[in-house]
Amino acid sequence: PLRLYLVTKSAPWESLNFDIDELRNVKKVLNTILNVFKFAYTYMQLDKFMASKYPLNSLIDKLSVEDQWILSRTQTVIEDVTSNLEAFNVHEAAKAIINFLIEDISHGYIRFIRRRVWLEEENLEKIITYSVLYYVLDVAVRLLAPFIPHFAEWLYLNFIKVFGDKKELSVFMLEWPV
Repeated sequence: PLRLYLVTKSAPWESLNFDIDELRNVKKVLNTILNVFKFAYTYMQLDKFMASKYPLNSLIDKLSVEDQWILSRTQTVIEDVTSNLEAFNVHEAAKAIINFLIEDISHGYIRFIRRRVWLEEENLEKIITYSVLYYVLDVAVRLLAPFIPHFAEWLYLNFIKVFGDKKELSVFMLEWPV
């Protein structure tokens, strides 16, 4: 929490007024992010989902509006984080990925798809949802890694590698998303 707080609080060249309450809020943000991954983990594990068995590229023409929206937002956040890092605006890059995880994924997409993953029988709509969610969370972990490396590494090892076919030992060995 402290690292993320220091990265997002202000620009590196500005003075920083430390506030313990803001640090507590960052801890809540990290808990929300963790809950997003727990939600996905729980349902994907119950349905024995494997990303390699259902590649997103083969399902593109069957996506719902919500799936298309979150994939579009994912591309936007990749561009935002990358351009801010290249301009040395580390604080803006960190805010962009955190905002994406909290507002777009947790408060938006998860609420849209909740009923789809509650279905007890296997159906295509649920598989598409898992594929999209896995892709989006894979990208998010890669984008989080420079800002909260230990947390991102833990998410990579305990979620991305569990449901994917990644051979890399660390999130830092993966390609940066484009």
